[in-house]
Amino acid sequence: MTKIRKSFLTKAVSLLLILVMMISIMPFAEISVSAKTSADFSISDNGIAFICAREGFHSNCYKDNTQSSIGYGTKCTGSSVQPHTSGSHSITRERALAEMKSQVDSTYSPRVRCQTTGITMNQTQFDALVSLCYNTGGGTTIISNSPLVKYLRGSYSESQARTAYSCYYVKSGGTTLQGLINRRNAEADLFFSGSSPDPVDFEIDTRYPTPITAYPAANSGKITVYNNSLTAYSQSTRFIAWDDKCTINAIYTNGYCNVTYPSGNSTHTEFVKTSDFIPNGVTPYSWHSNENKNTFIRSDLNSLFGSISSSDYCTIVGKNGNTIQIIYPLDAGGFKLGWVDATVVPASDFPTPMIDTLHHPVTSTHTLPSIRWATLMVKCFLMIDALLLL
Repeated sequence: MTKIRKSFLTKAVSLLLILVMMISIMPFAEISVSAKTSADFSISDNGIAFICAREGFHSNCYKDNTQSSIGYGTKCTGSSVQPHTSGSHSITRERALAEMKSQVDSTYSPRVRCQTTGITMNQTQFDALVSLCYNTGGGTTIISNSPLVKYLRGSYSESQARTAYSCYYVKSGGTTLQGLINRRNAEADLFFSGSSPDPVDFEIDTRYPTPITAYPAANSGKITVYNNSLTAYSQSTRFIAWDDKCTINAIYTNGYCNVTYPSGNSTHTEFVKTSDFIPNGVTPYSWHSNENKNTFIRSDLNSLFGSISSSDYCTIVGKNGNTIQIIYPLDAGGFKLGWVDATVVPASDFPTPMIDTLHHPVTSTHTLPSIRWATLMVKCFLMIDALLLL
């Protein structure tokens, strides 16, 4: 009887030690993140990258609704990093990123904290609210009255918050902009999913300003679209028609872009090969137009799309014979992808290196946390099983 009790006590103590070991190494710091308030957060690197992707990089000063902006959407009026004055001047990516981070830390993050005092949230929720603040200015109640904060207060369900947020501050000059709707939806994805809506292993090519209103380059047929894993959808279920007016939300370095396109009475957002919109790409090049010029939907210059003015700073992205493809700014915000006569650009100004248009999906080498924990649990159970056999 004594031996049985001793064996039982040995097993019980062993099990207790294993449980203590498991508890001691569990990531409680990660689990408790949701119990923090906005006062505990600064914007993360993921949040900075998210905002940069939505703003796009602009090396030259440009008209951005009611203000002049440069870099990653910072105002051209003055800066702790580099003084700016309205007019024709440029900025490097490094300076622009430092400028943007400086303004986020000094202005926009504090506004989010001020309007969400005492409200429990996590890091990605804070990042999404900073993106909203950076885009709108934040005001005194824009953040506190937002559907996302109402969700945090318990006033809205996730479904209600998403629906209301897709219509929140999406107008410029009284006109609803699809680019702003797309941004609100992306912020909601970041807020609720806990991760950036951009594929983890996709690197955004910030040489292309976005969002861009564009038509496919082809003048007939269907354009294949892809899911997050870059698996093609059947064209019998999802496709972009050659005459669909689309919004390019981001262009990636792997030859794909994220596109919102019409589908019946709604829209879909999927991935498309960049070459379906920019078929003859060149290394993106900033170019200042010296004259007013009409732009066209395709390189045949048959269908009028819009116009550029003598003050516009554009990005040359493609060439086809005697026409060039450019991304140019809109007065209401955002950009368009159009074609113009190549004679408007001096030959000495035109870039010649071609973009690598190979399309290779990137695979992740990261081990998922769930897999690591599953492995640990299996090992622990094996240890317990071995002890019970003693």
